[in-house]
Amino acid sequence: MTDLGQYDPLHILNMISSLQTQINELRQDVVRYNSGGEAVPNTGTQQVGLLVSKTDESTSSDPTDPGFSGAFFSGNGLTFADLLIFIGGVLGGTLRAGFGTNGQLVGMGGNWRLDENGQQMTGLQIPIKFTATNAGEERDGLLGMYLPQGATIPVWSVQFSAPAGASLMTNGDAETGDGTGWTNSTANAWVAYATNPYAGSWSFRHDPTVDGCPATYTQNVAGLTAGNIYGLSFASKLNSGILSPFFKLVWKTGGGATVQTDTMLGNHNTGYVVNTQNFTCPATATNVDVVIYPGDPFNDCQVDNITFALQTLTREVGFFPNFRIVGGPLELQEQATPGANPATGFLAIYPKADHNPWMLDVNGNENIMALHGWIPYAYPAAFDPTAAFATALALAANGASLAVPIFLKAPMLLESVSVRNTDATLARTWGWDLYEQYLNSGQAAQNTLQRIALSNGNESFTAAAASTRTLGATSAPVFLAPGLYWLVVQSRHATNTFGVGTTAASAAFAVNTSQTKTTTNPNGATLDFVAATWAKRTDIAAVRLNGRVFGQTAAF
Repeated sequence: MTDLGQYDPLHILNMISSLQTQINELRQDVVRYNSGGEAVPNTGTQQVGLLVSKTDESTSSDPTDPGFSGAFFSGNGLTFADLLIFIGGVLGGTLRAGFGTNGQLVGMGGNWRLDENGQQMTGLQIPIKFTATNAGEERDGLLGMYLPQGATIPVWSVQFSAPAGASLMTNGDAETGDGTGWTNSTANAWVAYATNPYAGSWSFRHDPTVDGCPATYTQNVAGLTAGNIYGLSFASKLNSGILSPFFKLVWKTGGGATVQTDTMLGNHNTGYVVNTQNFTCPATATNVDVVIYPGDPFNDCQVDNITFALQTLTREVGFFPNFRIVGGPLELQEQATPGANPATGFLAIYPKADHNPWMLDVNGNENIMALHGWIPYAYPAAFDPTAAFATALALAANGASLAVPIFLKAPMLLESVSVRNTDATLARTWGWDLYEQYLNSGQAAQNTLQRIALSNGNESFTAAAASTRTLGATSAPVFLAPGLYWLVVQSRHATNTFGVGTTAASAAFAVNTSQTKTTTNPNGATLDFVAATWAKRTDIAAVRLNGRVFGQTAAF
């Protein structure tokens, strides 16, 4: 037994005090709170297995109630439509994003899901958008599905565009807090609404308690140009009801006559979804009625951020349901039924058993798009092969040129050019060039033609008698498509002329068949065919284009 007498009484008292303090620290008190917010403000509502944090504007603590907006964590999960969600963000009782069973990730109001099967997206919408800006220029890439103009089958589409112009709508976002710019078919059926807007402080809401069959909301947009592409965009949600809200575009003439009506569907979600679609303004239309339909008279729906704007750049590749390319000067569309007449504004192009491309118009008229075979030779128009071509056209030394039009009725592999020379003495030198007039409107000034082929150097010879001279093409053979070309034969000897054989045309009904002028020796990559001193002629020159055929390596 310990002898306490050996300890200082004061020390013993200190030990007892220390033990008492340690006992007090180990004591537990039970404190009960009705919610976590009573213990620490703003921690949210806590129930067994559920933590809820709502916004100040929420009127309900139930995440599945339309009056709730905020976030939640649930051990047992909450049910939204067919989804069991454990962690989620909610807007107006509609799931916007969350984690579900077995790690399923949900977004876009439930329209996008990621799970062990990959990604799934549903609904008519453009859910993927890429935006890039460089040197002040912005471009957008879009990917999704929608209903195209005048169609009933959804389209899978890839689009490329520049930002749309300014919206032509008045008060499309309801931010005036009233119906400025809009016309109600039934008084107060559509109103500016301050609860749960998509953006800003207001949206438009259809009140199902107001009679209407169904009530529409309309705004006219004027100053449109036929053929231009205009984009309609809006955010919509369905609070209650069955049918989706939708828009109609009623295109009209300046006199108010309806030209065409297009429909654009909204969405059936209880959360906002942005809907975007491009429309081409029909011929003769100068304005359009933008009309909102609630879907049915008993729908409670909201629409916000309505824009209608000119699209300055739009290119699209899609399946309509057939493959189609739209935009700029090019518009291609896969023909649904081979041999059937194409849609208005299109030509059907297809191969036939003869291996040639054929064209079919909207009226069923069929035409071949290519001619058979390679042409072996080509003469000037009105050429007379029985003529002697003994009359000499003396091209002056050092640059005099003879320009002759030659028409090709089929493709040619140009090997060389031949000319009938009338000279019988002296040294002679010549060369040739072939020019093409590129198509334009046919009326615009186009003096200068482009060279597409030229002789392989010059031919120099000493004439002893009239002869046919042939000079090969540079990089022969040169492919020539069917069409009209200008052959220019040039005298290139420094001091001697070059005689071209000709034959006279009938004086009773003569036409200009060629023209002559002294030009730069040799001619260049371009040549002005209109400049002063070109002299027209009515005789027929003995010149010829020579082509390859049958896969041979020499002219026919």
